[in-house]
Amino acid sequence: MATHISEELERNPARVTVQTQFGKVTGGRAANGAAVFLEIPYALPPRRFEDPEPLPSEYTYEAKEYIYEASFGAQPTNDGQAEGSIPLSLCGTFILTHSKGIPMRDKLGLGVSTENPLFLNIVIPPSFNPTSSVKFPVKVYIHGGFLQFGSPHGLSSQAQFVAKERNEIYVNIGYRLSAFGFLTCDNPRIAGNFGFKDQWISLEWIKANIAAFGGDPEDIQLTGLSAGAHSVHQILHHASHLPKGQIAPFRSAVLQSNAMILAPKTASELHEQYAALCTTLDLDPSSPSTLATLKDPAKIPAERITKLISVDALGAHGTFRGCLDGSWIPTTPDPMAWQSSGGFARGLLAAGVRSIIVGDLVDEWFLYALAHPITVPADISTNLARYVPARAVDALLAMYSALPEDATPRACFERFGRVLSNVQVHAPVRVLARDLAAAKFPVVRYEIRWAPTKVREWTEGYVTHATDRAIWCFLETTMTAEEQNVARAWLDAVDAALREAEADGPAVRDVRDVLILHDKQSPRACSSRPSRLELVVLHDVRHIFHVVRDPLIRTALPFPTPYPPRCETICQPGRPLHRARVSSRAVAVAANEVGLDVHARLFLLLPHPQVPASQHARQPTPAGALLFDIPRSSSSSSSSTRGSFNSSKCPTYTFMATTMTQMPAPPNPGPSASRPSRSPLPTGARTPEEAESDWIREFRAELKARQAERLRELETQAEAEFRRASADFEDKARARNIPHKELEAGFTQLNATFDAQCRRIRRLLREEEDAMVERERNVRKVSMGDGVDSPELMDALIREQEEILKSFQPHGEHARAPSQPPTPTSAPPQSHTPSLASPASFQTPSRSSSRPAPAVWKP
Repeated sequence: MATHISEELERNPARVTVQTQFGKVTGGRAANGAAVFLEIPYALPPRRFEDPEPLPSEYTYEAKEYIYEASFGAQPTNDGQAEGSIPLSLCGTFILTHSKGIPMRDKLGLGVSTENPLFLNIVIPPSFNPTSSVKFPVKVYIHGGFLQFGSPHGLSSQAQFVAKERNEIYVNIGYRLSAFGFLTCDNPRIAGNFGFKDQWISLEWIKANIAAFGGDPEDIQLTGLSAGAHSVHQILHHASHLPKGQIAPFRSAVLQSNAMILAPKTASELHEQYAALCTTLDLDPSSPSTLATLKDPAKIPAERITKLISVDALGAHGTFRGCLDGSWIPTTPDPMAWQSSGGFARGLLAAGVRSIIVGDLVDEWFLYALAHPITVPADISTNLARYVPARAVDALLAMYSALPEDATPRACFERFGRVLSNVQVHAPVRVLARDLAAAKFPVVRYEIRWAPTKVREWTEGYVTHATDRAIWCFLETTMTAEEQNVARAWLDAVDAALREAEADGPAVRDVRDVLILHDKQSPRACSSRPSRLELVVLHDVRHIFHVVRDPLIRTALPFPTPYPPRCETICQPGRPLHRARVSSRAVAVAANEVGLDVHARLFLLLPHPQVPASQHARQPTPAGALLFDIPRSSSSSSSSTRGSFNSSKCPTYTFMATTMTQMPAPPNPGPSASRPSRSPLPTGARTPEEAESDWIREFRAELKARQAERLRELETQAEAEFRRASADFEDKARARNIPHKELEAGFTQLNATFDAQCRRIRRLLREEEDAMVERERNVRKVSMGDGVDSPELMDALIREQEEILKSFQPHGEHARAPSQPPTPTSAPPQSHTPSLASPASFQTPSRSSSRPAPAVWKP
């Protein structure tokens, strides 16, 4: 059984006392020497369904030792799952559940339930001395749990290991949960968002008092996992509307595996939830006296409310979330419109927020699938309504192919997990990164594809939601020595990326550059483009837009989004393909028009295997793509062949993007008469020379950006070698008493050698760039028809792609087996991985960016 930090404090007699503005506070020392203070109040005991109140200036802390895990916030036991079913795993707890669930003490601590969880835990590096002037960086953590459950005392939140490892202060905060933190109603008026307001009050306390604990109040980073990350996003929106001149109580923020994607429900939309709670408690929701009764713990004990939620008596109304109330966050403009307009980023900069990190894990869906008991397709929509407005549920599910009525429980389980993780994690994280980058705000994106072996033993091998807690908290008990080195390198890489982003200022990196912790035997942190698009079965353009775009491109795109108008006009179910006008050109054009920015060097629509290769025809298409398609011959035999394919049956086409390195070398150009005829340029089109000039300029710019990091690395190596040589030369010169003039000449020669080496590095990179441009030009000649002189080459291309098709492993909803982790894709040193989607193509239409009136809510 794992040891709780409070147990370590009780066993160790060492005590530490600090002086705060509210009096002295005494803590203890953990086994590794870290100074720890548990359950320090940051606000007055809250009144039920009322806003929190800061500690008044005359408040004095109780004279006691703050070393005990005495309490945790009142909450349901399993978030709506029936008693006796598989217990729910906590978001924010790295050990997942199995048949008997996680011990309550490991999830919530050693205390008892309370309606006053407004306290925080502070862990300080072992070197802390109350009399020292040394100031440590401060990292504040908001625990997850769907806003329904969790505790700052959970084993996955213990920070004594990471505080020692990183020499930083870690603060875990408690806040009100479930109905106590997020019940909202328009009539009678219940403001809601109490949990978010608790968090804000705690940040103000930390800003004002952390110096007494050795912390730097000017270097506070706010972090949250899951619902904690959602809370951080809410806090960022609140901070972006602060009155002019008011500074946020933190400098930077980290959102781990969650964010907002839709505006929260309004108080009027949440009236039904209030009515359902009252009715279940045998109260009349229309009675003027009901609210007073509901607020009185003597009449309605907290245990009665949590019990009703735990046994799922409220059904879909049993999940309590934030609301759009107009005071915590203004209702106008819409929060997501404010974010995409750039006003959000400008407001944060004005409030003193300097950078943001956002990221997710490769298998988020697995834990999300455990959130509620899902056995039949109908359960999916019912439980999605807990998290998104009812108006969005149908639109969200319409983006996925329908499950059959007799779908297996495992298929329903996986579908729910993928939909919920998309709307709760992947989409919000990428949209936030896109909006910040578009506004030139320093932002770093990351993706984690690896977790310690001991952690993955509890997750069927998946690197799923919250398994990264072992890394972020440097939980030594869950990692081998080698794995600790991996975690250490990752934490270093994240800090370095954040410093780089802040130093760059407006010149932020491309939002598609992702800091990735890879899987495989030697995980490493590196900066990489998202994995290139791989083979995926395609039904129609709607399928491209909603299936290919998000799961495989893995870039910052808005999701969910309504169907673009042209999505349903390309290939409608039940219509023969030739009558539906599904030509390669039509698909490529339509994909561009509906928002799939086609930038890949090679696109193939492989026809049905029954069609002989000799019947394939090549057609020039937009964006330098090569598309194979069924010929548009007017012959009756050809028409009858094409008409036998129906898009409502088995998939007829396969969509693929690949890099140019997979193309065969172009043959020597033959006589011009043997070349296929080229389609005339449409009116207003650019000449091939003009187009080539444009793409060469763009391609070179892209290469230079990719080579910049290599150049820095090579120059750093050269400089290190120069310093070693200089030191060696100086040592030998002193040993031999070489005259000063000769010594100076030697250093001059060393400098000349170093400069020549740097020039050589740049020259080699320029030559490499020229070679890649030439290779790209040859590939484009093949793809646009130049140099394609024989059926043999066409057949070779088809055979190559058919071989790839044979080895294809499905993605998305038919994911790999846990025992076969995905291979991290990275472009070869001299191959160009094209951008498959440009965030600029998905920008929200411009909106007014004028700053609205200051937020109404004030603590």
